[in-house]
Amino acid sequence: MTQKRFDVAEYLARKQDWDFFMLHEIGFDRLHHAFWKFFDPNHPKHVKGNACEKIDEEYYVMVDERIGRLMELFPEDCTTFLLSDHGSASMKGAFCINEWLERVGYLVFKNKPIAKTEIEKAEIDWTKTKAGGGEGIMPEFSST
Repeated sequence: MTQKRFDVAEYLARKQDWDFFMLHEIGFDRLHHAFWKFFDPNHPKHVKGNACEKIDEEYYVMVDERIGRLMELFPEDCTTFLLSDHGSASMKGAFCINEWLERVGYLVFKNKPIAKTEIEKAEIDWTKTKAGGGEGIMPEFSST
């Protein structure tokens, strides 16, 4: 995906003179969310010697090379920004917004789910509910 996006960006950069050019690369986010356990030896699910152990380094080197190639297509006086929408670190656990909202009384169910349920399919008592998370799948609830 990343290689293809850079290919398209390079193609477009060559097509015309740009006053503003932007490339958003989501690959870092996907790499960190999906592969952290493979390259971080401190992650509780890390398996030493796995096939993806160096995937983070390989990805960063590839992106660095592609950024360099892309920047060569713009004038020397071009202002360049590299930024991230958030940092990244090993995640041990998660904050489940709907579970918390239910626990503190802001989200009330007509019938509390006992298995993973899409929020849109949960039976919510909207007359008593003040807030609810609108995306993703709710965590598994215990039946107690």
